[in-house]
Amino acid sequence: MALLTAVMLPLPMEAAGAVPLQAARPTQIDWNLTPEQITSTCMAMRGQRTFTNTLLPLGYVAALLGTAPYETLSGGFRQDFVEAPSQMLENFMWRPAILKEVSSNVTTGSPLPDDLIAKMIAARYVDEAYFTTGQIKLGMVDMAYHSRGPKVDTTAVWGEISSQYTPLAMVPGTHPQAAFGHLFGYDAGYYTYLWALVYAQDMFTAFQSGGLENPAVGLRYRQPILEPARTYESDAEVRAFLGRPMSTDAFYKQFETAPEATPTPKG
Repeated sequence: MALLTAVMLPLPMEAAGAVPLQAARPTQIDWNLTPEQITSTCMAMRGQRTFTNTLLPLGYVAALLGTAPYETLSGGFRQDFVEAPSQMLENFMWRPAILKEVSSNVTTGSPLPDDLIAKMIAARYVDEAYFTTGQIKLGMVDMAYHSRGPKVDTTAVWGEISSQYTPLAMVPGTHPQAAFGHLFGYDAGYYTYLWALVYAQDMFTAFQSGGLENPAVGLRYRQPILEPARTYESDAEVRAFLGRPMSTDAFYKQFETAPEATPTPKG
């Protein structure tokens, strides 16, 4: 895609050296489907998710494109922002025009049909509120473990916060915290997944308005975001890219009841 071409062009030689959520989006899915239709939709979404996951590492290309003079500034992003580039790229794989470009029937070579793409997009937010409250819970658990002193009953804290932030209480006799790998490495920073998503959804609006595959927008994204990497605060880099301060509007839009509009890509 032109976006990836723009952000991955070789460097010039001189540069080589959280608020509670109140509602979920109701889907527009026609549940009166045959088993075959349900299977085809699920398989298509599984393939879409697989391709989306292949795009995620491209969110970390700051390590390759950074132009800061010091490794400590060019090797990634600030913690609050580190997931944002990857999360932004996920949006591309929910656009009909992009899905058609990257999909191909193994027998006929035809791209995904429009009706199947519509069902996939309609199902995108089917559990968004549940997933998001789960992320809030994990962020709060992480914070509690790292702020309640040297002796913490991790199981009791998990149960307490699960009841407070999610509709499902913890199952007695279980220890789900044992599978929470991000407790190590992120160190009270798991909240950044949701906070980075606020940045990500806002940055994606530039591609929605300027063209999903417009090389000029891709280059404009590369220069103030990817190249400086950790040199400046995330707010300053996003402001330079968007030409305005960061807004939470795009993040909260995904929880609205109206289906999201999908502009036709330019270029």
